[in-house]
Amino acid sequence: MGKTNEKKYNKYPRDALEKAIKAVEEGRTCSGAAKEFGVPRKTLAHHVSGKCRLDRRAGRECNIPTDIENAIVDKLVAELKLKDKPESIWNCDETGLQFSPDSSRIVAEKGERSVNSRCSPSKESVTTLVTINAAGQAMPPLCVVKGKTSRALQNFARWTRRNNVFLKHCGPARPQLLVPDSHHSHEMLDMLELAQQEDIHVMALPPHTTHALQLLDKVVFKPFKTAYKRVCTEFLARHPSLTINKATWPRLLKQTWDSTMREGLLKKTFEATGIYPVDRSRIPDSVFSASDAIRSMVPVADAEERDNLKMVPKEKPLQQLLKLAPGEHTRTLLVKQKTPTQLSRLTTWSNFSV
Repeated sequence: MGKTNEKKYNKYPRDALEKAIKAVEEGRTCSGAAKEFGVPRKTLAHHVSGKCRLDRRAGRECNIPTDIENAIVDKLVAELKLKDKPESIWNCDETGLQFSPDSSRIVAEKGERSVNSRCSPSKESVTTLVTINAAGQAMPPLCVVKGKTSRALQNFARWTRRNNVFLKHCGPARPQLLVPDSHHSHEMLDMLELAQQEDIHVMALPPHTTHALQLLDKVVFKPFKTAYKRVCTEFLARHPSLTINKATWPRLLKQTWDSTMREGLLKKTFEATGIYPVDRSRIPDSVFSASDAIRSMVPVADAEERDNLKMVPKEKPLQQLLKLAPGEHTRTLLVKQKTPTQLSRLTTWSNFSV
């Protein structure tokens, strides 16, 4: 059985570190205090010099302190006076809709091993920007088709400009709040300047938190795409001579949109993430804790197993045999001879899925 790496961090009790710091402050050397209390010398030196704090959590420091984040939220809720104005709180996000989606469930005779169904020959997809508010209203979607022109690249900026989608449908009430994600296409200077002129506050979701905070991803997009697959399957079955392309796709989107964007579902979207009504307990702290895959130990093959591995040419990486220790998810991964790209992906998987 392969050996496992021992725990590298926090192998000492917290009170031992506190006693060691106090001893150094009273005149002891770092080396002597570290040896007496069983604390790493460098760790003790960093705490004594102020480089590290006792209350510091593992991981990179936040760019914005927690108290400032809380102050921003309080300002948005109190100063903007949006507590009783759900029609002025908006969220937007993009999703991709393919011309050839996966077929939905169809009816067939019992015992059939394979069932044929029509599909579109095009693998092209359309990026669809969905915008909803806390009152259960949805703006007309912005659809971005394949293209490399300057007009195609500036779609989001044009979407917010005067006489276009957002300003035309958000209503005359001011101020308003728009909550997009942190993608760079949402942070163009001309769009932000126009939002400032129109008294529209843009508050982007923090990076790497959209799995828990992005409203549309959590509630709307799954039923939306399920309905889209069903509409496409029915369209291809009813029209044998037609395919899904840029000419026929808009009607399919409209059918999907009308059946999915219901007021009750859109209101639940804001409730699920605690944006409206404001409920900070909706997102537990455990969601933003360090990943278990990073915390867990990575198994290492022992010398006998490494000797039994088959060697490959020098231009390709060495084959690896990873075996999980008892108590972990029981799985054995034998990496056969692959290309360098495939081996690098499998190595990444093994490092983070144990």
